[in-house]
Amino acid sequence: MNIKIIISILSVLISNSLIAQSHWNNPIQKEDPLGIPLVETSPFVFEDRLYLLENHQRFWDFPGEKIGTLFHEDEVRIRDIQTDKIVSVALRNHGFGTVLTWDERVYVFAAKYGENKWRHITEITMTSSADLKNWTKPVTVLRAAPDEFFFNTAVCRAKDKFVLLYETNDKRWPAFTFRYMESSDLQTWEEIPGAVYGKDKYVGGPALYFEGGYYYTLYLESLGNGYYETRITRSQDLFNWEDAPEDRPFITFDTTHKNIPLHEPDVSECNASDVELCYFRGRTILYFTGGDQHRCGDLQRATYEGTPQQLFEHFFKDTKNPSTLSDEIRPNTIAFDGKYLSIDQHPFLSQHDIVFLSPAVEGYEGFPLGNGDMGAMAWTPPNKLFFQINKTNTWESGVVIPIPVSHRMEQEWLLIALWVTEVVSWSL
Repeated sequence: MNIKIIISILSVLISNSLIAQSHWNNPIQKEDPLGIPLVETSPFVFEDRLYLLENHQRFWDFPGEKIGTLFHEDEVRIRDIQTDKIVSVALRNHGFGTVLTWDERVYVFAAKYGENKWRHITEITMTSSADLKNWTKPVTVLRAAPDEFFFNTAVCRAKDKFVLLYETNDKRWPAFTFRYMESSDLQTWEEIPGAVYGKDKYVGGPALYFEGGYYYTLYLESLGNGYYETRITRSQDLFNWEDAPEDRPFITFDTTHKNIPLHEPDVSECNASDVELCYFRGRTILYFTGGDQHRCGDLQRATYEGTPQQLFEHFFKDTKNPSTLSDEIRPNTIAFDGKYLSIDQHPFLSQHDIVFLSPAVEGYEGFPLGNGDMGAMAWTPPNKLFFQINKTNTWESGVVIPIPVSHRMEQEWLLIALWVTEVVSWSL
């Protein structure tokens, strides 16, 4: 048994078990990129099947074609994830589509191109279906003000109403600022005066959800120099917003990822945008696009083991001291939807963290670590860090080996008590 291996194992165990302050981690697990140029997509569940609404831009079908060419042939279409087949095309000559399932129907909201120039959008339309094959005649639900254009939209069901978010180029604010509308029937929408987000910064690529009494908005944060990541903010009234801490991006880019669709192979990812999600069979399913904000996206999927509410709340939890977690958050670490049990493992276990307020000086005060086969007790006499290591096939025969520690602990020693079956060689 090599002592380097033992020290490596102990380093991991100690870092995870004896740190007094809990370390916040992003629980979203990315999967491999799908190699598809899609940008705006919306996963949704209908009749216990997972689907993906896709905004397909026609020029992607012709390599080397100019951006925006043939945009009047763009489609908002529905894909069955399990079969990977297109079920239907909900709208043509539309873009920036999003989806809402409600009362056994699927509603699609999208920007109507009409006869206008590319991205000169002045109408938002809505269509719906009870079977994903037959769609109602599109109706205009929102018209732009003079000199205003629409872009992305997002819709959610709140406690007693529906809320719609849309991006505007209103010249009073930065481009893509979010404005919020409300409705009782999904067709007649009224502005919520003062309900605006992004008046003082760049935002874009929105998604909107209502969970646990909060409106959660996902938005795009510009980091400068062409880098973008998705962040999250929340509000109980759509007027007063609480942004998650800057060091907690919802999803960020991976500069080591290359081979972006319709790009040169050496172009690196510098964007993570247009995140949308849904809850399906005990997990939250997320789709987002990578790429570099030019020409096309790079569709990717991610998952979270829990509900959307558990996921959103995780970004706002105070983890400076595990004992200070709010009562509001604690119950939501476990959720049952009548069919699936979801446990947000990190915050659930962190409620039971053992926190040492002072060093363990004596061996009986130490912290036991182990995995069922190999165990250790750790304690800290003055100027020392002491481990007693045991294994299931050992007997009483102790060896104490002094080992110099790194230069940061000069003239101090790490003492390891080892109970082993045999000692073949020890090397540093």
